[in-house]
Formats: sequence, C-alpha cells, structure tokens
Amino acid sequence: MMIFMGCRHCTLTSRKAVPTRRTFLANVVLWTVILLACVVAIPRLCAAPIPRPLIKQSAYGRPNMVLFLVEGLTFEDLAPYGATNRLMPRWKQLADEGLRLDAAYGAGPQADVALRQWLGDIEHTVILLSETGRVFSTVSTAPLPKRLMEQGYVTGTLGWWPPGEAWPPMAQGLEEWFGAFDRDEARQVYPRYLYRNERRHEFNPPATPNRAAAPQLLLTAITNFVRTSKLYPFYLQIIRPSPQSETNRQEWLAQLDRELGAVLDSLRLHGVATQTLVVAGGLASWRAPNTPTRSIAGPAGRLRCSTNGVYEGDLRIPLLMRWPAKLPAGTTNALPVILPQLHATLAQWGDVQITPDIRTLCRGEQFTSRNPTNLPLRVIWKIPATGAEALRDGPWKLVRPAHSALFELYHLENDPYELENLAVQQPEMVKKLSALLQDRRRAIAPTP
Repeated sequence: MMIFMGCRHCTLTSRKAVPTRRTFLANVVLWTVILLACVVAIPRLCAAPIPRPLIKQSAYGRPNMVLFLVEGLTFEDLAPYGATNRLMPRWKQLADEGLRLDAAYGAGPQADVALRQWLGDIEHTVILLSETGRVFSTVSTAPLPKRLMEQGYVTGTLGWWPPGEAWPPMAQGLEEWFGAFDRDEARQVYPRYLYRNERRHEFNPPATPNRAAAPQLLLTAITNFVRTSKLYPFYLQIIRPSPQSETNRQEWLAQLDRELGAVLDSLRLHGVATQTLVVAGGLASWRAPNTPTRSIAGPAGRLRCSTNGVYEGDLRIPLLMRWPAKLPAGTTNALPVILPQLHATLAQWGDVQITPDIRTLCRGEQFTSRNPTNLPLRVIWKIPATGAEALRDGPWKLVRPAHSALFELYHLENDPYELENLAVQQPEMVKKLSALLQDRRRAIAPTP
C-alpha cells in the first residue's frame, strides 16, 4: 500500500503543469509592462546630461560670476559715490574690497530696454564700433549664460525677468530661474505668483498663512544656489526692479543691501570668494517720477539729463566690481566703459570663444591694472521714441536731442557736465562725427 501511494505521488508530481488562461494573461500583462518601461526609460537614460566634471579652479583661472543689476539705483544711494545714507554698508564693503567705476554707461535711459539689451533680446539700441569700424551690439556675444554653460558653468537668474523674445529664461541657457517676469509682481512682498524654472506657483490670496515673504525666499535662493554650485564654475545674475514708490525707497535700499550681503556671506562661507567676480550696480540712469529733469547727481557733480535723452545723466550708472584674485582693492577707475563691453569681457574671462573683432571690445586689462591704458570708447546711442541719438568717439560726444534738433558737440574730458556746446567753434568735428553717425545709421538700417 505504501509502495502504491508512493508511486502515485511520484506520478502526480512528475506531470508537467499546464498553465491556465488566467496565468497566461497575467504573464502577457507583466511582459507588456516591462517592455513599455524599457521603451520609455532607455531613451531617457541615453539622453541624460553627462555630469559636469569637477573643474579645478586656480585663483587666476576662470572666475565664478555674480551680477547684481538694479533698476532705479542711483549715485545718490551709494556711499562710495558720496551718499550720506547708511542703509547700504554691504555695498560700501564691496567698493572697499574692489573697484569703483566712475564712467560706466548703461545701454540707455530705459531700464527694461537696457536689461533686454544685456540679455541679447534687442539689437541696435546701443551700437558699438570696433577698432576696425565694424558695427556690433550685445547680440554678438549673447546669450552669455548659454555660452558659459557650454564651457561647464552652472547658470541661474533670480529676481525679475522682463517678458519678451528672451522668454523663457531656460531657453537662454539659464538652468535655474526663480522670480517674476512682471515688474509689479517682482516688487511685491507677497506677490500673486512666482516662477521656479518653468513652473508657476500661484498664491491666492497672496498673503497665505505661514508663507514666507518674497524677499526672504530670494535670500534663501541666493544662498542655496551658491551652496549647490560651489564645486563648479558658476554664473548667477540677480535682477531687481525699481521701488514701488519713492515712499518705499528706504526699505527698498535696505533689502538690496541684505541681498548683496547674502551673496558676499555665502561666497565667504563656502570658500569661493577669492575666485568669484561680483559686479553690482544700476541698469540705467534713474529719476523719480515728477521730478526736474535738467540734472542728476553723478560721481563728482550734477550731470545733465533730459526725458528719454542721451546726455551723460541719462546714460551713466553706478557700477562696482570685486574679484580678489585679480582686481585691485579700494581703487577707482574713471575710464569710460559700457555694459555691452562688460558683457564681452565676461565672455572672454569665461573662456567663451569670441571673434577677434569682439575681442577688441573687451576691457579686462582696463579693470585689472592699477594704471590702465585709456582705450577710446566708440559708441552710438539711439532712442527711437524721441529720435534722440548720440555718438561718443574718444573724448568727443555729438548729441542730437530729438529728430529735428541741431547737433550739439561736447568735449567730455574738459566738460564732463556738458555745459559748453562747441558745435559753432568746431564745425569740422561736427561734420566728421555726423558723417560717421549717418554712415552707421545706414549700416544698421533694416533691409526691405
């Protein structure tokens, strides 16, 4: 009996199991899921970005770059330029440890135009003339973040980003973006929305319970960017709009000081201050609404200005730079430089490949030397809304205040405040510069 049962057991267990319909369907579903997962995952793995190599930076190698550009910042706000307020000690620290530029120019009197010019969104608002006579604008080297990213930089922008053809920021080579693209929203302590990269975060109502204010979120974003990017060369631009009203100006200045302080403290904390270039200053000349427009405070006196004009007060901006590894500390530079030239210089310092003509626009030696060579500035400004235009060629400046106005001529080395019009005394110089202006106007005219 035991033998029979054992044989029966062997017979039963040795039979080949026949799969049921349910088992068959389960296997089909399982393998289908596995196949679909492979179809989705393999292309993504193949397209995944290659991790950046750790790039060892010497003190004189490629710098990290932090640009802090502010709409509405004036010479009267900053102690390095003679201001008496004590609201911005960190900006004074930046000047004491770096370089103060006394003859820096923005890209025009409108800050949003100047900013979009910096981003490479508008061509021919400012026309730079190289030593060979060719015409250049910032679009020749823009977008700078994208070119730097190709060289291994981590890139980001915080604060305000103007809408336009340069939207979204991620398409311009910026890997991280936090802030608002509407000027009014970027001014708010509790805005209705903020962007983080391409995702929009709504706040309804804006002042939701337990929500941090936008200025505090920006300070956190600054420190986090430096902390997470410190192993690589990085490029960070912080762009801030003008105050909501002049009654809020004191609070606005104090917040700007906290933000620059967050930059300086983060660089020091993570040991990258020496190899980091910090540039901080204005975007365009600024006047409060409903104020006289005949003059504005400059580095050493009142500069002439007008509404949407091209006088020195319409174009000059405060600008400070610090790079402990290269820039001499506590120095002042009175040689003229314009933001697009700074754009080209940063590209050169970041090892971006630039053409020989663009290289002539770079001003690295002018910034790093204690006795820089005076390289003549050749630039044309145009204001389409008013027809105002100006040409600066070395010390000479030709101004046409409006479409039908007569030319004015000034020698800026002898008359930096544009008080003495030399057009009558120097007709040959007026003829020479007006011909150059006319030639360049034809060179950039749109083709039909």
